[in-house]
Amino acid sequence: MSDKIQNARENRSSKNEDSSHILRSFTEENETNVLLDRINKLRTDFETNNTKSIFSSKQYKFECANTVLKTIDVETLLNSTLIILPNSYHLFFDYTIFKTFAVPELYEKIMQFAIEKISYCINTYGHYEMHVNFNTFSVSAFYRYKTIIEMYSHECNTNHKEFHEKIKKMHIYNIPVTIETISQLIGPLMPLQVRQKVVKYDKAASEKPLQTIDEILHTMTSPNTKNAVVFQSS
Repeated sequence: MSDKIQNARENRSSKNEDSSHILRSFTEENETNVLLDRINKLRTDFETNNTKSIFSSKQYKFECANTVLKTIDVETLLNSTLIILPNSYHLFFDYTIFKTFAVPELYEKIMQFAIEKISYCINTYGHYEMHVNFNTFSVSAFYRYKTIIEMYSHECNTNHKEFHEKIKKMHIYNIPVTIETISQLIGPLMPLQVRQKVVKYDKAASEKPLQTIDEILHTMTSPNTKNAVVFQSS
């Protein structure tokens, strides 16, 4: 009888854990979608109330970003831009989020945030692997964010040379048609040992690995997730 009672308790506990897991996963996915919805609404409202002729194209983007920052705190935005995937040395950088709030006044903060994340992976695992969603990045975007790109390059070359040595791969997804021009612009800021580890994916090839990353982000339930992250991108 005691065994039956114990088994019943374990079954109820297992069901409760499964229900809790599903609820947490749904909540996290919902929070991500809510954040994106909030950002998109703020940007749409800004574009409705401001014509591009008032600002230069570059300034227009930054003014729009400031509108987002007035409503959504920067920590939330940072944590949605660069994420360490659970129980792994994989980092995911989403340019589509970055571009919605990155203004010059935040460049130092953004850079230090990235340095802390990468340093954590190196200190914990001995190396790191970067996954970058490059969707909508362009030549004009390079010039818009050239300052922070150069800041980060200088910081790595001066104070964090281990970043070059410890990176296993840099996967760049959704490369634009102007990737060759962009590579010529960014290339001189990256040492050869990093350029040799870059793997580029066009939109079709990006679909599977980005879907895997998206599923991981939507199903991770805690920082102590036990299942290691495995990527099978080609």
